[in-house]
Amino acid sequence: MVERTEVRFDDAQSANLRDSFGNGPKRRPIGKVEVYEKKVDGTDTTLYLVRKSSNLIVYHGRNWLMQRGFGQDMSPAGFSGWSDYQLSWLGIGTGAAPSNPLSPTAPTLADDALTTHGVIDSGTSYVTVGGNEYHTFDSITYESDDEVTSFEGYDDYLVAKITTTLTADEANNDNGASGYSGYEYYQDINEAGLFVSDKTSVSPIPTVMEMFARVTFPTIRKTNTRELVFHWYIYF
Repeated sequence: MVERTEVRFDDAQSANLRDSFGNGPKRRPIGKVEVYEKKVDGTDTTLYLVRKSSNLIVYHGRNWLMQRGFGQDMSPAGFSGWSDYQLSWLGIGTGAAPSNPLSPTAPTLADDALTTHGVIDSGTSYVTVGGNEYHTFDSITYESDDEVTSFEGYDDYLVAKITTTLTADEANNDNGASGYSGYEYYQDINEAGLFVSDKTSVSPIPTVMEMFARVTFPTIRKTNTRELVFHWYIYF
């Protein structure tokens, strides 16, 4: 009779130990989000940085990443198909600074939705799922991590940069749900999220959206006189 012994490898000291190589302290791999403004009038195409904040990958997103990485859905009901979802949508919101527009509430790991979804309401680069609007990405590029030395090939390419543009005609709240200054409609944006879905384009329309990451920042007033460009960096 063959005896079977289960061998388990558990990281029991993760809270007490840290990998460290080199002569100095290393940055912990955390993401960041940069929001740029591009003027609509005139010939100036410069991107002006208006907000910079840390990206938080929420528990909801980490749960999806685990299933995606192993190509296997979790068994509880409600997770069917998660391992096939892809990260491909941006959502904006208006509810992260209820008391002071310049002092937003920080995101938490337990978040699985934006506080108050904003609107895109123009153009052909967004969809409506469950009553909320989501914008497609412009592009995804892979970049080198400056703090990693590549010993062979492109092993230092550990940063994904997601770019999404809200054009002059988008996200201005033209239906008047957010605000009207007397001469133009506007939308006060102070949160954003990345979402995974069963579809990556506007057609066919996705049927589900699940939050991957969330960021909050001091309020930006979006009008048709400015474009906003989101650069969302995720470090692996």
